[in-house]
Amino acid sequence: MDAYGGYTGLQNLVKNCHQRGIGVFLDIVWNHLDGNNELNIYDGWSEKESGFPSNGGNPEGIYFYQNENAVTDWGPRPNYGTNQVAQYILDNVQLFLEECHVDGYRWDSVICIRKGEQSCWDQQNENPDGVALLQQATTLTTKFNGFSIAEDLQNDASVTNPVNQGGIGFNAQWSDTSYYKLQDTLGNSNDNTRNIDEFVQVLSGTYSGGGKGSWRVIYTENHDKASGQNQGQGRWPVIVDSANPFSYISQKLSALGIATVLVAPGVPMIFYGQEFLDTENFVFGDVPNIPWTQVGNYANNQWSSFGSYNGFFNMTKTLIDLRRNVGGHSSGLTTLDMNVYYQSQNDLVIAFMRDNVLIVMNLSSTVYSSGYNVGCPNSGTWNVLFNSDLEVYSSVFGNNGAGITTLTTSNTPMHGFNYSITIPLGAYSTFIISQS
Repeated sequence: MDAYGGYTGLQNLVKNCHQRGIGVFLDIVWNHLDGNNELNIYDGWSEKESGFPSNGGNPEGIYFYQNENAVTDWGPRPNYGTNQVAQYILDNVQLFLEECHVDGYRWDSVICIRKGEQSCWDQQNENPDGVALLQQATTLTTKFNGFSIAEDLQNDASVTNPVNQGGIGFNAQWSDTSYYKLQDTLGNSNDNTRNIDEFVQVLSGTYSGGGKGSWRVIYTENHDKASGQNQGQGRWPVIVDSANPFSYISQKLSALGIATVLVAPGVPMIFYGQEFLDTENFVFGDVPNIPWTQVGNYANNQWSSFGSYNGFFNMTKTLIDLRRNVGGHSSGLTTLDMNVYYQSQNDLVIAFMRDNVLIVMNLSSTVYSSGYNVGCPNSGTWNVLFNSDLEVYSSVFGNNGAGITTLTTSNTPMHGFNYSITIPLGAYSTFIISQS
């Protein structure tokens, strides 16, 4: 920690982030400790108890399990059933909330806390010690108005169910199911492989265990995926087109992925560099070399130079502002309201309402220069909030619908609504309108 400024440096970082409206979450790892940590065999004692894994090496002493729960794939597992160990972890949780004012935590590999043994993903029985610890930790975090995120990856509703209903009490959990469905749908250049039903499931969180998006963290990149450690994974532009990650199709499908993350219900997550098409894999243990020149130089509230992907950066910023309802016109994106009222596998087009916001997405190479007709709930004039096809976001984009700031409905009923509206929809594009 000292290498990054130490305890005081963290306090100053959080304070300065808060002054700029930025929340700070700590990533904490309590499913294991490093094999060389100073608590190993702290007082010289260790003993293999019943069930200790035959290939698990040596037990690590009084602070760790000595039985079948002793070993993980990364290091020894703390003994959550020992009061002193549990309190040590809870004190750590409280410390950063109370003294550094962090906004919450992302807990690493929660499944390896709430389940035991080395291959915790394969275990059916929960470790009651771990479950009790997590319940206390999420309750404590809530006491300090913090937000708890679980990397559990099992779509298990018990992880996010309230503690008073028998759940563990996390506010949200990572959704790898959404990731893999998006990779199937937007991870290659072949339109024939796209499945609009799977895409709808991602948008609405209606897959098994999806919770209709209420609890999930949705993403197209994270540290594990962007590391490229598993075949077929890496940074999204590389997944789409490894030969030319800055190609038209890579930029288009990267933009669609980011838009999906930011317009779907749930907690959106953007991995560093996605906002300007970073293609360098994340490397564990290394400080990333972020290519800021791709964005440009920004100082004193103005750009002194523009990088090649400054437009893509601004596109992502626009979507984030809409998600946060910064301009006051997109409050529907801050709710869980979701109504997918039209989808076409043939056209690879989907239309849906998020309360007061109407969104149309085109997953195909077809350009609708004369417009694409969809149903509309209200008559009158609708304001264009976002069009991802604009050249201002990338010089290779089609610029379909450029200059159009409002659209007017017709009285033709369509898709269950009394009105319809014509959207100037570009290839692989997202179009967002609102009457607010």
